[in-house]
Amino acid sequence: MRNNIRDTFFSVIGTADIERIHSAVIGWILSDKCDAFSNKEKSMLINELFKTNKEVVYKNIISVLEYDHIDVFIETVSEDDIKQNWIIENKIKSSQGKNQLSNYKTKHPNANYLLLSLIGENGDDGWVENTYAELYSILNGILGQCNKENLRHITIIEEYVDTLQTLVTIVKEFIKAPEEYANVFTECSKKKSEKESQYENKICEYISHSNLETILQKLYFTKIKSDIQKDVEDEIRKEISNTIRWEISESHGNAQIVILIDGENNTQFEIAFQGGKFKFAVSKDYQKKEKDDFFINEWTESLQKIKDGKIHDYTKLNLPRSRSRVSVSKEYPTEKKWWQNPLSDVTEQVKKQFCLLPKLIEFASKS
Repeated sequence: MRNNIRDTFFSVIGTADIERIHSAVIGWILSDKCDAFSNKEKSMLINELFKTNKEVVYKNIISVLEYDHIDVFIETVSEDDIKQNWIIENKIKSSQGKNQLSNYKTKHPNANYLLLSLIGENGDDGWVENTYAELYSILNGILGQCNKENLRHITIIEEYVDTLQTLVTIVKEFIKAPEEYANVFTECSKKKSEKESQYENKICEYISHSNLETILQKLYFTKIKSDIQKDVEDEIRKEISNTIRWEISESHGNAQIVILIDGENNTQFEIAFQGGKFKFAVSKDYQKKEKDDFFINEWTESLQKIKDGKIHDYTKLNLPRSRSRVSVSKEYPTEKKWWQNPLSDVTEQVKKQFCLLPKLIEFASKS
């Protein structure tokens, strides 16, 4: 698979990782400005991306970029004059904005909705989810059967398909053995000028040049979440009936996986794993940039006892700077870098630590 990593036009000009470029290419392929595909083939692309399982051919297809902040907005008219709208929200490295998908549905009800992402992100209800791997497969299949009369446009699409193949290959190879790709974990917070000039293999080099470190860390934690979520939630629900939430986010380029439980009076309990550290935190109205001194003093006293007693090996107390949040933290238990351990080992350790959330809440609440 590593032999599929090659420089394409898009990577050479530094646009292979830019969402708006991918959106622009998709929009162009579907527009009347692209002569490479017939309307039948463009209809196939729409239907397969949106998983409609229909063989409808659209006689009119109009695609618009950044309409109402939507990455790709498509209008179609079928042979029997049925009009439809199609919305593509495209994600490579950025995260979904708060209520972003639901806002699109509110503004454009009765449309077809697609969340297209590199690593297979989850969308809201009513949104079809698809990946760049599937986009590659669909376009590659259409290329194999289309009439290649306009070679200039075909060449552009072939270069784009090769770019997709590279991105898909990197995702597949990375998740097979993440510990082999050190720069994903060591260079995630660095500027391009601060990164290494040479790498062990072409994949590491491509990851660096395209700034894919953070999204691959998110893929890493997404895989962990999918493997442990049921077991962790089953274990927690033996002691706590509150709603359990999960987050995979990032700060300063470092991704994190978080499990959260809401308490009383806007209190929130969580365990997070980020950058080789586990952190048990208690917060109140965390989104507000203000400190509740009474809350902070009360929970500081409780978490200080966890630190002093080394409860579940937590050894460091972290006080807030600007928000109502107190935490204790500890290092991942390993003699080497945490990410150098096999993914299966890290998965088991995260599962073990997350299952401790009820016990930590109980100890802190009684202290």
